[in-house]
Amino acid sequence: MMIMLVSVYPTLLLAAGIIIAREMLVSALREWMATKGMRDKVAVAFSGKLKTTVQMLAIITLLLANPALPEWVLMLGYGLIYLAAAAKRIAQ
Repeated sequence: MMIMLVSVYPTLLLAAGIIIAREMLVSALREWMATKGMRDKVAVAFSGKLKTTVQMLAIITLLLANPALPEWVLMLGYGLIYLAAAAKRIAQ
């Protein structure tokens, strides 16, 4: 969905790249730790769930944004997606 949103909103490229790269790295780390029997060392924290919630709200907002709605809806979507990208980078 992030890639599709970037095709509509090219200014989301940086945020989408950060989010996708982080998700791939964390997934790989969790799989690797699971093979070592240490999956609990990279358990999901509340902050991760909160960041995912912000990201999903951003995606929904950006999907709903259209010219018939006020511009603040689109700006809210941008703000939320960049907040999610920044939070994902900080919380590692």
